[in-house]
Amino acid sequence: MKVPTGDSEHSADNALELQRLVAELHSNLDLALTSRAILERKYQRVRTALLHHERTGRCGTFQYSASSRCLRGSAATFRLLGLGAETYGCTEDDWLDRVHPQDRAHLQQQLRHALAAYSGFHCEFRVGEDAEVKYLHCDGSPHLDACGSLSYFCVLTDLTEQRLADETRRALQAELSAACRLAAFGELAAAVVHEVSQPLTAITASAQAVRRWLNHGATHVDAARGALDGVLAQGERATAIVHGLKLLLRDEAAEPAPCDLPALVRESCALLEPSMRQLQVELVLHHAEELPLAYGNRTQLQQIFMNLARNALKAMQESPRPRLLSVTLTHIRDELALQVSDTGPGHTSGLVGSLHFREGCGVPVILMSGHADVPMSVRAMRAGAIDFIQRSGAGTNTSASINV
Repeated sequence: MKVPTGDSEHSADNALELQRLVAELHSNLDLALTSRAILERKYQRVRTALLHHERTGRCGTFQYSASSRCLRGSAATFRLLGLGAETYGCTEDDWLDRVHPQDRAHLQQQLRHALAAYSGFHCEFRVGEDAEVKYLHCDGSPHLDACGSLSYFCVLTDLTEQRLADETRRALQAELSAACRLAAFGELAAAVVHEVSQPLTAITASAQAVRRWLNHGATHVDAARGALDGVLAQGERATAIVHGLKLLLRDEAAEPAPCDLPALVRESCALLEPSMRQLQVELVLHHAEELPLAYGNRTQLQQIFMNLARNALKAMQESPRPRLLSVTLTHIRDELALQVSDTGPGHTSGLVGSLHFREGCGVPVILMSGHADVPMSVRAMRAGAIDFIQRSGAGTNTSASINV
């Protein structure tokens, strides 16, 4: 039986179409496999770069799901959290269990606040305890997927070395400042011993006079009472001097706190009084009746004023009289301006080499002198001045700005 010619031709056409479709599928498959291989290589390059950046930056990345309260991310993230090298996910409870007990409530509060406000998440916390503690900082950005589920893409950064370096720097600054205070005390020692010995001698003499008058009976009671008043006054004077020395030499590790700046200046001037009397320098203190409290470390602020005043006294050692040391306190916006002025010739190149301004306490200092040049400016900056300005006339004005 013969197959109709039309059917044979139709079958041949179908076979050719099928072959064409198979060839096209093979071509598309090859293209898809090639594209996949290219994408996999790109993915591997990106993943390798990400891992390299995580190692270099001591950080990790993860995604936090608000609905499941689970974390999924890189192995570096969970190594930082102390959950094992091959961990790629954990629950929120596992995360919080690794957080230091003193930081756990703060982290939970920050996370809940970010979820409620649909805002960025930023928090610093510690993981581990005792010698194994790490300081970590987390930054997260919110994201809504197509289904409306909220998640956060986060970066976790290890700040342990930075925090330890900060603590070391603060300890070294405290040691340096203590050494500077001791050096200042050494310069004042002879004058302070003389200053303290005066009230002690007066107390002894007054006490002996009281005993003599009491031995003569009741006729000298008024004189004895006056002598006792003198004893009290001299005792208070000695106490004030010793109190000022204790404040100058005490450890400066205390946190910043409100401070009465005029009282601090008066206490410091009591320590400098012997030097001012020897140089025949007159002290003038100007300030408003009611000034806001300064905010800072009291010991550091006292050291700043002592250094500025000592600089002024050195500048007036060879100047003709009258010699005037002027201290002015003014309130300008959110700061108290402390200005120390002298009537010396202005700081010469030799004097600038011995200037002392600040020991890392962050108080801006500006020096204005009638004898300014480039080498002097460089030496003043190295001594700690923020700015060095030439002004007309003799003398030097030094200003420090202190927060209130």
